[in-house]
Amino acid sequence: MSEPHARSALAAQWKYWGAGFNVPPWPGPVDLEQLLIDTAKGLADNPRLLVMAVTWLAEYQALVDVEHLTRLATNLHGRDSARLGLLLETAHQFIGADRFAPAIGHCRPWNPPEPLFDAYRTSPGMARLAKQGAGPISRRWGLWAQPIDKLKHGAMRPPAWIARHNPSFTLRSLLKGDMRSKVLIALAERGLADATETDLTRLAGCTRRAMHLALANLESAGLITRRRLGRRYAIRAVGAMGQPRTTRTGERG
Repeated sequence: MSEPHARSALAAQWKYWGAGFNVPPWPGPVDLEQLLIDTAKGLADNPRLLVMAVTWLAEYQALVDVEHLTRLATNLHGRDSARLGLLLETAHQFIGADRFAPAIGHCRPWNPPEPLFDAYRTSPGMARLAKQGAGPISRRWGLWAQPIDKLKHGAMRPPAWIARHNPSFTLRSLLKGDMRSKVLIALAERGLADATETDLTRLAGCTRRAMHLALANLESAGLITRRRLGRRYAIRAVGAMGQPRTTRTGERG
């Protein structure tokens, strides 16, 4: 993926979750935790991503599945690992709690230190400017950047807008880390179709009994179907959770 296309894709995926980038929202499900990982990877090329992602986390941090984010964080290395640590620790500054500490625990600072943003790596003079203006959090992660003084709350879409474009937003908001939320996230946001109970139990990191009870509850609510295939059941989301949203041409929201 080219850099301009990657920037546009990240902006559209964040728009799907309610961050007010001037692009149409992504047309289908977006795995929130994977989006945070991809954002860390793309920070250097797009300075606005940092303040927008931190603002979103300050408003909606309860929707993040920290266990899943932590598993993804273990696969990051080098600058990407340090960028994620910087992003999450900066969010803590505004949240007022160490909610993402498990994921941060797998992140490692970058050494030797350098500017976070590509624009400040173009010359030694620009690098000195980045170092002089760097905040304490960015210094700890070895990626110099000015501290965020003010969040962009006015650039966030209201919950009603997000729910209209993103069906999983409502369920994450209602269930907030509940096992049923983990099931629906796996089915709808991560693109699983005809998953088995074993698949979902492994992804959620829970007991088989807990998963069985969650699936029974979701089936009775009409949010999933279970179809027998031989000796197992194939499970999938139904309704809005199972349907990618189609964006109308020119829609920006």
